[in-house]
Amino acid sequence: MHAMNTTISFRPRVVRFGEPGFPPSCTVLTFKPSPSDIRVPTGLAYHLADIYLEELDKALSNSLNATPSPLPAPLYTLLKPFLILAAQTSTSITHKRIKSAVFDPLFLALSPPMQDQPRSQKCIRLDSDTDAYPHLVSNACYEDPNAEGKMAGALLRKMLLRSLFEIASQPETRDSNRRKMYALWKEAGLGDDGDDAE
Repeated sequence: MHAMNTTISFRPRVVRFGEPGFPPSCTVLTFKPSPSDIRVPTGLAYHLADIYLEELDKALSNSLNATPSPLPAPLYTLLKPFLILAAQTSTSITHKRIKSAVFDPLFLALSPPMQDQPRSQKCIRLDSDTDAYPHLVSNACYEDPNAEGKMAGALLRKMLLRSLFEIASQPETRDSNRRKMYALWKEAGLGDDGDDAE
């Protein structure tokens, strides 16, 4: 056999929101064929969860000076792999990591500011995080940047939580994860509204 010398070069291709080719394949998080496959190491998903929101906010801050101005980030599209992973993972540690690194900080950042309410110690400590991810919060939409444009944080939060509820309701969702996702939805306050999901 003759050995072949092959050189592979990678050139990053920048794809803007809304252009063909966006979003890139997210199979790392959804672990094709299944996020519940225990043979697939979860370390990469943990790392992505840990840096995801911060890096997304950084990318949006860098693009603010671009001409023309960037389209809003479609958060549902960008979070869907994490929603699927949270629904279908077989380990509670993975679910807990996704919740603490992605869902909790994002939903807190999208929350409307608290006004004239008595604050507990926990709220005071967490209140400083409401200014987290300012570029992401100010330049985001739900799914279609061209049709929706920039959306208010409270509305976007409500829509994302509704999607979390819908994914938790799917038959593929593990029962233990379904309960955790419903608890997150209820904890976020949507479980008490008259506007609940059916």
